[in-house]
Amino acid sequence: MKQGHLTFAYLMVMSILLPFSIHAQQKKSENIFSKNCVLLYDVGFEGRDYMFNVRIIENSKKGLVFDWFMTGSAGMTGIVKVSSQDKKSATSYLNYFNYKSNYSIPGTSCVWLSEDVFKKIKNNESVTLNLGDSLIVSFKMVHGNTSYIVPASSRYGDVYGLHAIRIESDDGKYFMYVHDDPENPVILYMDLESWYVKLKGIM
Repeated sequence: MKQGHLTFAYLMVMSILLPFSIHAQQKKSENIFSKNCVLLYDVGFEGRDYMFNVRIIENSKKGLVFDWFMTGSAGMTGIVKVSSQDKKSATSYLNYFNYKSNYSIPGTSCVWLSEDVFKKIKNNESVTLNLGDSLIVSFKMVHGNTSYIVPASSRYGDVYGLHAIRIESDDGKYFMYVHDDPENPVILYMDLESWYVKLKGIM
């Protein structure tokens, strides 16, 4: 009887504490995509694999600013600026980078889906995106929430994965995993058939 009572009491305590533990973990992960966060992406393009690294300088209502560099060749570095309006409503995305280049292109976002596009996708609407190099694709959410596992620095707490949604093109050729957060709909994994970019770590 004593063991039964202890087991019941333990289960009751855990049922109370577990939601708080999960909530705490989620609270810790909310501020990942803030100043000085570094996103480490693996890129596969034309038979080559290299890293695309993003360091956030600003991510606020004022807009998005980050510096970037790629390990494919020397001098592939620069800064991307996305205005507050484009962070909210852009439907074009910067996916191709040049030697020592800074970018601030009206109507264009980068790495982040715009807030309006994310909202439409979450409402099961189809969205048409200009992905550069004359590639224009319609996407729609095709699966429910999933978890995208990515290693993260211990300074972000116990983050073992990011909640994500999967979106696919109408013909199924292209897909993305997008962080399921209306304030930070970061593209975690994008496969455009001829090349891909995949988040491998957060520092």
